[in-house]
Amino acid sequence: MSTLRADTIQNTSGGAVTLTNQSAAKAWSHFTTTTSTAKYDDFNISSYTDNATGDTTLAFTSSMSNALYCHPGSSGGVASGNGVLYSLDQSTARTSSLFRVITFANSSGTSQDTPRNEVAVFGDLA
Repeated sequence: MSTLRADTIQNTSGGAVTLTNQSAAKAWSHFTTTTSTAKYDDFNISSYTDNATGDTTLAFTSSMSNALYCHPGSSGGVASGNGVLYSLDQSTARTSSLFRVITFANSSGTSQDTPRNEVAVFGDLA
């Protein structure tokens, strides 16, 4: 058996490679919005913008081919035990380069910052 080791793999034009297994996540993030927005870890996310309580915009390092990608996610870890839900912000159109999420309290429906937020993005890279 052979071992292939590389730090960077690019296509022949120097861009991102096309994955043959299209079900692989093209981006993911684990971040917090408590006190300030900060990442724990991520892949293909270049920046986080704290728009307001429970309202965060995530920007891609490498853009998606269009805005029709899927980004399931979850939020939680609130000390009060109040369940927290995650949703796509419907008031702001997502683009191929960024998307916006909202976390809100399950019981009251009000926006809420949360210590644990996880999202994954599925679709095609540009």
